[in-house]
Amino acid sequence: MADQRDDDQPAKAGQAPGLVTETETVTDERRMYLDGGRQVAVVEHAGQQAVEIRAASGQLELRIKLTAEGPVLSLDGVKVEMNAAESLQIKCKDFKVEATESTTIESKGELKIKSDGEMELDSPSDVRIKGKKIWLN
Repeated sequence: MADQRDDDQPAKAGQAPGLVTETETVTDERRMYLDGGRQVAVVEHAGQQAVEIRAASGQLELRIKLTAEGPVLSLDGVKVEMNAAESLQIKCKDFKVEATESTTIESKGELKIKSDGEMELDSPSDVRIKGKKIWLN
């Protein structure tokens, strides 16, 4: 892969002027410091490359690990928000949401929960279903 380079850098023998090829020495880490103390780093661990964003304290906030199977996203923050003007679609093999306090699913329109397999509702406390009509089967 070739990148543009400054004209004041001499070309290597057999290399076209004005182009740089991949570097011969590979560094394990490259860092850029942002205002407020955050750091953006490109790192390599055990042969896998990753892009990381760390807080000023050094705590990992975001990591995008580049694996043979595809990118793996790890996010750690006080609050995570996603906004989509039209739709948000998630497709995966397994999906799990775990909250230490409460979970709310709210829709201003229709809400459907569908399963091609067995469905369980389990609570150690009362279960309430409110509606104009409750249809079973």
